[in-house]
Amino acid sequence: FWCTMASPQVEKLVLREGYGSQPEPEQRVSIQYVASLEDGTVFDDSRALGKPFTFRVGVGDVIQGLDVAVRSMRVGEVCRAVIPPELGYGDRMFYDLIKAQSVLVFEIELAYIDWDEK
Repeated sequence: FWCTMASPQVEKLVLREGYGSQPEPEQRVSIQYVASLEDGTVFDDSRALGKPFTFRVGVGDVIQGLDVAVRSMRVGEVCRAVIPPELGYGDRMFYDLIKAQSVLVFEIELAYIDWDEK
C-alpha cells in the first residue's frame, strides 16, 4: 500500500511488513538500500558496498526524506520511498549524477535498531 508522510510529501510503498517498534529520535539504525533517480539510474547501493549503512535518525545525518521514511519503518520492513527535491538535495547538485531538483527513489530495508544507544 502507498502512504504519504510529511509535507512536502514522501510517498512510501510497503513491499514487506516489519515487526516491533519504530525507531525513536537519535537512535542508531542500520539499513540496506538502493538509491536511484526517477528514471531508474542507480546512484548508490549499500548491498553493492558489502555492508549496511548505519546512522542516527532525526539528527540530520542523512537527507530529510530518507530520515522521514526510516522513522516510519519497523525492523525487517522493506519499502520504496519516493522523495521530492525539497526533502532530498533540493537546489544542490550531488556529484555529476544528481541534478538540482531531482526526485529520488529509495528501496530501503530496516535491518536493525540499536535499542541500547541513544
